[in-house]
Amino acid sequence: MPITRAKRLIVGGAVLATLALGLAACSSGSTPSSTASASGSANSPALTKLIKEAQAEGSVNWYSAIPVAGSEYAAQQFQNKYNIHVNLLGLSGAALLQRFTAEATAGDYNADVIVGTEIDALSTSTFVPNGWLEPVKKAGIPVIDSKAYPTAFLGQTTAAVSYIPWVIAYNTNLVSKKDAPKTFKDFADPKWKGKIITSNPAASIAYVEFWDRIQTVYGAKTLKAIGANMPKFDASAAAAAQDLAAGEGSINAPTSVPALAPVIAAGAPVAYITAPITTGSKLELGMTPSAKAPHPAAARLLANWLLSPEGDEAVAKVGHDVWVLNPKLTTKEIQSLAVAPDAATRQPQILAALGVK
Repeated sequence: MPITRAKRLIVGGAVLATLALGLAACSSGSTPSSTASASGSANSPALTKLIKEAQAEGSVNWYSAIPVAGSEYAAQQFQNKYNIHVNLLGLSGAALLQRFTAEATAGDYNADVIVGTEIDALSTSTFVPNGWLEPVKKAGIPVIDSKAYPTAFLGQTTAAVSYIPWVIAYNTNLVSKKDAPKTFKDFADPKWKGKIITSNPAASIAYVEFWDRIQTVYGAKTLKAIGANMPKFDASAAAAAQDLAAGEGSINAPTSVPALAPVIAAGAPVAYITAPITTGSKLELGMTPSAKAPHPAAARLLANWLLSPEGDEAVAKVGHDVWVLNPKLTTKEIQSLAVAPDAATRQPQILAALGVK
């Protein structure tokens, strides 16, 4: 049964192997992030009942900002396991939230499950108070109710699925692997002046949060020096990857493997490096309230699977995410990719240091 990639659902009216290996190598020996079984409570009466109810519904609507290849692979695996059809709508993080907000405002509840970035912050202030989403920890999901999913990755209203780390990319025709920057601090070196391509930090709070980490670790002076080296800001990570491939600059950051994948697949002279200090875009899972969801049981079953090691790994396997239930990594190591919760308050300072007017 093929996955449906919906352009528009009928309306009622984004693990890096190198990072994983690097983090595992520096492990302090603390407890791995998960020791849960493949589906949390695989043989529990609650899960058995949920599977039966979900299969009676027959399908589930999933809005996902996970890179398309990762979403499609995970959806197919879920579909194969439970024989429940997945109507998949893949959008960028911002577009996903805009779509969901517009539909919910109009009273159209088309999504059963949404996975994207910045959902928890909006859930706390808007989505949950307006009754558009319900807290995941109260949604009756077996892996959460049984404590199989680590509470460390539960947000106020969402649950973390994975992180997409920021990496450093370089044009191999212009920079050798030996000479390529190994850390984001290296971007402050005057030799890179006019050779750096980056996405406009004002385009997304995720970029501000990343540069805030760089300032915290390396200092405000370093961040200002990096800003002085940048020749221009591109509108998006995809545009920056295209410019890097075309040789309009030598290096590009912050970027991600999903953003680079199309140009690398096309044979462009682009490679990437995982820096020891970085952050990642956190992909969070949110739930439409059962009373409003088109397929409430299938929604809870999909969420249960995505928050189990089996489903969590499926998301990361193709999408190059760092999955939060990876047993080779500790919770502390995975959480090192999290941004400072108050980073947005320093946005004016960060943008000024980088030369964004």
